[in-house]
Amino acid sequence: MKLHPFQSPVSKNQAEDYIKKVNMAASVIQTAFRKFVRKRKALRASEAAMKRLLTQKREDFTQKQEAALRKLVIIKRFERQRAREEKARQARKDAIEELNRRRAEDKQRAKEEAALVVCRARILR
Repeated sequence: MKLHPFQSPVSKNQAEDYIKKVNMAASVIQTAFRKFVRKRKALRASEAAMKRLLTQKREDFTQKQEAALRKLVIIKRFERQRAREEKARQARKDAIEELNRRRAEDKQRAKEEAALVVCRARILR
C-alpha cells in the first residue's frame, strides 16, 4: 500500500481508536440533534397552543363586549320607554288637574251667576 506524502504509517489499533472516536462523535451529534428536534417540536407545539389560547381569549373578550353592548342598548331603550311613559303619565295628570280646575271655576262662575240672578230678581220685585 502506497502512502500519500502527507500521511504517516498508522497502526491497526490507532485506526480502530480513530474509528471509535469518529463513531462516538457521530453518535453524540445524532443524540444532540434528536434532542434539539424534540425541543423544537415541543416549542412549536407550545407556541401553537398559546396562539389557540390567545385566539380563544380574544374571541371570549369580544363576545363579552358585544353582550355588554347589547345589554346597554336594551337598558337605554328601556329607560327611554320608561321616560316616555312617565312623561305621558305626567301630561295626563296635568290635563286632569287642568280639567278639574276649569270645572271648579265653571262651578264657581255658575254659583256667582246664580247669586247674581237671584239678586236681580230681588231688585226687580
